Amino acid sequence: MKSFRTLAITSVTMMMTVTDGWSAEWTTKVDEDVFSGKSTAVMIGGVGAQLSLYMACDGDRKNTLAVIFQAKDGIIEGVGGELVLKADDLEAVRFSVESYNHNDSYGGFIVDLTAEEAGKLVQSIKSAKRRVVAGLQVPAMDIKASNTLATSGSTKSADLFGKACELSQ
Repeated sequence: MKSFRTLAITSVTMMMTVTDGWSAEWTTKVDEDVFSGKSTAVMIGGVGAQLSLYMACDGDRKNTLAVIFQAKDGIIEGVGGELVLKADDLEAVRFSVESYNHNDSYGGFIVDLTAEEAGKLVQSIKSAKRRVVAGLQVPAMDIKASNTLATSGSTKSADLFGKACELSQ
């Protein structure tokens, strides 16, 4: 799965570099899983933000959610934290997350989601009109950070991700 995430973030990073003139802060990339014949997808929100949201599903329908950030020297893996997401004025959703090295340039905090959790989250992102707020708290490191993500491109990206990952929306 780590190689899938590394490949996916590299693909999306290259795609974002090419489309830097676009104003969308959300983007989704869909590919085919050669083993299952199903789609895989990666959705990133907050393109270029301090904290970016990263959702992925693979051909086996494993769904992950992460908050990622630049960490060229890597981060300590396995540290627990809490990720809080809130779309517009909806109730905040909380996830217990664990630190990991996403690739050579990014670190993050990740959690596996059930299909139901992923579907609800994608629906809230899809329906957001003003903002999605992402917060990360890591008590062991005395870190508390949040970032407000604009919704430009979120409806299209969430819709594409939900369909590719066969999520109920």
